[in-house]
Amino acid sequence: MRAAIYARVSTEEQAQSVEVQESDARRFAVARGWHVVEVYRDEGVSGADFVTRPAFLRMMRDLAGESRPWDVLVVRDLDRIGRDQARTVIAVERILKKDAKLWTYSNNREVTLTPLEKAMLGMQTVFSEFERAMIVGRVRGSHEHRARAGLVTGGTVYGYRNVRRPDGFVEYAVDPEQAEVVREVFERRGAGESIRALALDLNRRRVPSPSGGKRGTGSWSPGALHEILHRERYRGILEWGRTRKGYDADNRKVRETQEPADLVRVERPELALIDAPTWERARAQDTTARGRSGSKPAHLLTGFVVCAVCRGPLAICGTRRGTVSINAYGCAWSRDRGGSICAVKLRRPAEEIEGDVLAWMEREALAESTTAIVLEEMRAILADRASRPDETRGVLEQELSAVSRERDRLVRALAVAGDVEALALEMRARDERARAIRAELAAMPAEREALADWGSFEREALDVLADLRATLGRGLEGARKVLGILLRGTKLAARETLTGARRRYTLEGAVYLPPGDLSASPEGFGQSTRAAYPAVIPCGQRAA
Repeated sequence: MRAAIYARVSTEEQAQSVEVQESDARRFAVARGWHVVEVYRDEGVSGADFVTRPAFLRMMRDLAGESRPWDVLVVRDLDRIGRDQARTVIAVERILKKDAKLWTYSNNREVTLTPLEKAMLGMQTVFSEFERAMIVGRVRGSHEHRARAGLVTGGTVYGYRNVRRPDGFVEYAVDPEQAEVVREVFERRGAGESIRALALDLNRRRVPSPSGGKRGTGSWSPGALHEILHRERYRGILEWGRTRKGYDADNRKVRETQEPADLVRVERPELALIDAPTWERARAQDTTARGRSGSKPAHLLTGFVVCAVCRGPLAICGTRRGTVSINAYGCAWSRDRGGSICAVKLRRPAEEIEGDVLAWMEREALAESTTAIVLEEMRAILADRASRPDETRGVLEQELSAVSRERDRLVRALAVAGDVEALALEMRARDERARAIRAELAAMPAEREALADWGSFEREALDVLADLRATLGRGLEGARKVLGILLRGTKLAARETLTGARRRYTLEGAVYLPPGDLSASPEGFGQSTRAAYPAVIPCGQRAA
């Protein structure tokens, strides 16, 4: 019987690592004659999170495939699946409905869902939720205790070093070099200098930024300076508890604003880097209204394009056409952080660049002729793979078995090995090869099925294409939606080019055309056939 293992630890519970869970689960499976074919590991994620756990989500996708890759799932306890009552029951039901078995090795029990066991499962997850709440409460209580004592409760803060005391607690100490930078920022801001001018000058002088640390990498941004200028720690007041981590209705991690009564404020005058008058002068300059988080972008390319030189975002910058001020795209890092970070000063009218991108999307990316070429390429790939002799499956299965045996030997060798790092690298290589073989095996029947029903697949692709063209015509929101589908999380790079005597932008990258979307079904077909196609979009080539 083929077995899979799911192991998870959260940030609150590091006593039992995923390695220990995996090792115990392997021994449990081997003792029953099961062959472990897959291991899913989530490290540092809460059992309350059912939305962004990568290994858990991959496990459930594998389970939902046309050919289930394993027959039994082994976990330590059901709280590894989740610590939320309703969602844990749903996840267990999904596993069992695919005719897979679920075993917990801590009590040597197979999980089924008879009415009585379903009720017991609900009670167990209620207790798990309660336990999680208790853990969160204890951690928060410990942090609050340290905050009231003026001790470190998190990471490092620019201007200070974290120093461990003999009793094990960590306290703040002034970092003289960084403290001088903080004083300079407050003095210059209090004298009326703009935040952007400060960022430009600090970057020009190569002053190490908060994100760059002592290595000097990274750069100053207006946002980083804004955070410094609003942090009361620099006038000797430590603040803790303004926000706390929580979960929304979908169990996504969120930050919740606390009530003022829960805010902890401790005065530590010995940690003050500036005096009260300097603080007040700097704050008096703060008349800038910061944008609201979560507001919808007002321009087509916001978030989709980066500068090809520095990889900073392409953003709307002001420029002039004659005597008229207009919106233009330019490198935000060059504007906000200066020429020492990025020397690209080119700005081109937003209307011109967006018009060229929209025209390119309609003329090339969403053209039936382009889609026909993509479909033909995909059909050729499928025909080639579907024509493989059946012996190919046998060869792959033998290789998978050999790779699994090699990995098992490496696991046993870890117990006595001196060079653990080298063995871990070897294990990782075996795991990657095993995943590739399983994907190839899973894709074989799906490819034959897709080829046999190619006519309906082709019609579906054309329907998707028509829907995208219709969406493109629904104003800014529709155009951004289509662009996001085509880019699939990647970015276009804006490269400065010379056309005649004029400087332009050319956007370069890759797009996933509509058939690439459809190739995600059936299971296993998508990853082996999806291809990115080059996107080269000249902007501003029309006559001025």
